[in-house]
Amino acid sequence: MPEKTKTIIAKFVPQANADRKTIISVEPKGPDTFDVTAKIVSMGREKALALRDDQYETDELREEPGVPAWIKDWDGPFYISVAASIAEFFEEA
Repeated sequence: MPEKTKTIIAKFVPQANADRKTIISVEPKGPDTFDVTAKIVSMGREKALALRDDQYETDELREEPGVPAWIKDWDGPFYISVAASIAEFFEEA
């Protein structure tokens, strides 16, 4: 059986303002995960492993090719979770 190719998957978490002080997660309007392997690998291992969720650098991943249109068009608050997937990808066997 062929070995499955490793990928780095980012998860988009849409949010909304519940009130002036509280931001809550809301239901996604479609697929909420996307492959960012090429982008992350192009950064190099050290820089990739330094990325943290919910930061400007990871927020920019939603502009990558193949990301669902609803994610690119989301105008509310959000965060992208990808650090665990990056760590798993670069994990040494």
